[in-house]
Amino acid sequence: MSGRSRYLDRDPRWINARRSDRCESHECGREIRPGARVFYYPATRSVYCVECSPAVAARAESELADDDTFGGWSS
Repeated sequence: MSGRSRYLDRDPRWINARRSDRCESHECGREIRPGARVFYYPATRSVYCVECSPAVAARAESELADDDTFGGWSS
């Protein structure tokens, strides 16, 4: 079996915020309201606002692709 399902529970992903929070980006710190689109890291429960998210999401997508390509994922 090659590859894996797109996201595991621990993988970072786009979600709609369920509660008020702050963007984790050190340069940003914007308030995030419930329902806002954010990039979420479950392992650390970190969220990034939509303005900061493209760079964060690109890095996460690259890491997921590397895991799939180079076998970094184990079951």
